[in-house]
Amino acid sequence: MAKAAAANPHHRDLTSGNLWQDIWYLSWPTLISMVLQTLPTVLDGVWLGRLGADALAAAGIGMALRVTLISPLMALSSGGGAVVARYVGARDQDRANSAVLQSVLLFTVTAGVIGALAATWTPTLLRWAGASGPVLALSTRYARVLFLGLIAMELVPSIGAMLTAAGSPQLSLRVNLLSGAVALILEPALVLGVGSFQGLGILGASLALVIGYTIGMIYSLHLLLTRQASAWIDVHHLTLDWPLIRRIVAISLPAVVQRGMPNLAQSILLRVLAGYGSVALATFNIITRIFSLASIPSQAIGRGAAALVGQNLGARQPARAERGGWYIGWSALGVAVAFVGAVTALGPQVVAIFTDEAPVIAASAGAMVVLGLGYICYATGLAFEYSISGAGDTLSPMVINALGLWAIQIPLLYVLAEVLGYKAQGVWWAYAIGRALIVVMTIVRFRQGRWKLKEI
Repeated sequence: MAKAAAANPHHRDLTSGNLWQDIWYLSWPTLISMVLQTLPTVLDGVWLGRLGADALAAAGIGMALRVTLISPLMALSSGGGAVVARYVGARDQDRANSAVLQSVLLFTVTAGVIGALAATWTPTLLRWAGASGPVLALSTRYARVLFLGLIAMELVPSIGAMLTAAGSPQLSLRVNLLSGAVALILEPALVLGVGSFQGLGILGASLALVIGYTIGMIYSLHLLLTRQASAWIDVHHLTLDWPLIRRIVAISLPAVVQRGMPNLAQSILLRVLAGYGSVALATFNIITRIFSLASIPSQAIGRGAAALVGQNLGARQPARAERGGWYIGWSALGVAVAFVGAVTALGPQVVAIFTDEAPVIAASAGAMVVLGLGYICYATGLAFEYSISGAGDTLSPMVINALGLWAIQIPLLYVLAEVLGYKAQGVWWAYAIGRALIVVMTIVRFRQGRWKLKEI
C-alpha cells in the first residue's frame, strides 16, 4: 500500500504531517464538490420560482421525500467510507479495494430497490408527506423522475464519500464538476424552454438532475476501474466478500436509523407546514435551499473528519485522530457562523432572488433568523458526528438524534405550532431548539472519547 500511495498523485497520507494542511487538503475539493451538488437544486428554486409558489412547494416536498427514502444509502455511504478509510490507514491495499467493490455493489442494489418501489408508489408517498391538490400533481411528476434515476443520483455522492475517505477528494471534485455542469446547463432550458422548445416545467428540473448525475456516475466508475484513486475496483478480483459485506452492513445499520430520523422529522415538519398553505411551504423550501448553500463551507470542513479520523485510527494514532476531530469541529462552527450569519443579515433581499411573491418574502424575514441558528447548530454537530461515525461508531449518533428529534423536536413542534397556535413560527423554533440540543449532546459524546476504542 505504501508504494501504491506514494506513486499515486491523487493520494495524501493523512496519518502524519501538519493537521491543518490535511484538513485543508480534504476540505477545498469537498467544498467545491458540495457547491456543485447543491447549486442545481438551489438554482432550480430560481427557475421554478417563475412557475409560482405551487411549483416551489411541490419540488420541496418531492426532494424531502427522496431524502427521507435514501436514508439507507446515506448510512451505507458512512459505513463503506469508514471501512475504506480504516484499511487505507492500515496500508492494507487488498482489503481497501475489496471494501470499495462491496460498497459499490451495496449502493447499486439498495438504490435500485428503493427507486423502483418509490417510483411505483410516488403519489401515495407524497400524500403521506402532506401533498394535495395542484401540489400533489406537480410533485408526482417531479419526484417520479428522481426515483427512476435514483441509482445515478446516489452512486455519485456515495462513491465521492469513499474517494474522500481513501484520501482522494480531488477525484470526487472532478465527478461533481462534470455532473454539476451538465445539470446547470440543461436545467433552465428544460424548465423554461429555449428557442422553439417550450420547456417541460417542473419535470425538466428533475430530468436535468438525473441526466447530470448519470454522466457523473459513469465517470466515477471509470475512475475506480482505472485505479486513479488510492483504493479502486480490482477487475481481477470481482468477487463477493460476504464477511466484509456483513461488516459494512453492521456498521451501517445504526446509521440507517440515525440518517433516517432527521429525514423523517423533516417530512413531518413539511406535513405540518402543508396545513398552513403554499406560502409557508414555499418559504421553508426557499430558506432551506439558501442555507444549504450557505452552510456548505462548514459542512465541507466537517466531512473531512471521517477520512482523517478513520485513517489515523487505522494507523493506531488515536491522539492524532482526536486532535483532528476537535480542529475540524470548531472550524466548522466558526465558518458556519460567518456564512450563515452573512446570508441571514441580507434576509429578504436573498429570498427575492427566488420569488417576487410578497407574502413569501415577508414570511421569510423572521424565519431566516430562527432557522439560521438551527443550521449553524446542524453544521457544527455534523462535523463532530462525522468524527464519531468515521471511527465506526454509528450507534452513538443514532441515539443522540433519536433523543434530539423524537423526544424534543417533534413534540415541541406540535406544542408550539398546534397547541400554542404559533403555526409556522412554532415550526421554525422547534427546529432550531432541537438542533441546538443535538449539537450539545454530540460534542459531549465526542469528548468522552469512547469512539477511539472502536474496532472494525
